[in-house]
Amino acid sequence: MHTKREYHAIHKWVRKTYGKPSLCEHCGTTEAKRFEWAAKDHVLGGKRREDWLRLCATCHKRYDGIADKVRASRTGKTTSEATKAKISATLTANPYSHWTGKNLSETHKQAIAKTLTGQKRGHYTAEHRLKIGKAMRGKTHTEETKSRMRESQRRRREQEGKDAE
Repeated sequence: MHTKREYHAIHKWVRKTYGKPSLCEHCGTTEAKRFEWAAKDHVLGGKRREDWLRLCATCHKRYDGIADKVRASRTGKTTSEATKAKISATLTANPYSHWTGKNLSETHKQAIAKTLTGQKRGHYTAEHRLKIGKAMRGKTHTEETKSRMRESQRRRREQEGKDAE
């Protein structure tokens, strides 16, 4: 059994050695938000690439049996077949259905709207731009940084042009 420190050190080594995975070897997806390295046979410490699997977070949880562990923690608690069927149908139709139908108070809705106001594409308020300008006064960017900023601005303008169409 490994300590947490050893566990994280081993996974860090795997990421450094084999890179960040971008494909799930189980389901084949490349669209997942998160990919992870999983130790084959649940034995950490293998130094060969063959000792590791690239998995999306969902498949990694299944591979490690986390769902089974959660089910085991519910021992003695039962869910009827009718309830299971309803849950399955709902999640199949809309995987994000647990967020729909929530009754939020007007105060909560206004707080969310206020938080999200003015945050599109990282635009800054005039006051914030002044502060950034003052912070940069007397300093210069390297040519590489200037090039990156120009490229970023070009891509942003192209994207805004596409959004307007």
